[in-house]
Amino acid sequence: MTSTVTDLLARKQQLLERLQGEAPGLDEQDEIERLLAKINAMLNRLDAESSEPIATRH
Repeated sequence: MTSTVTDLLARKQQLLERLQGEAPGLDEQDEIERLLAKINAMLNRLDAESSEPIATRH
């Protein structure tokens, strides 16, 4: 799971750099923001799963 989190954080960093550095057009900005929201949701889910007691994990 650590590699998954690492990969997600790296992808998030790349997207944030594109958003801040390249001044993307509106369509690209919307796409980047959509991808960031998806990554954040996945990170939140992984965090919640790692906080659950082992007996309650699915």
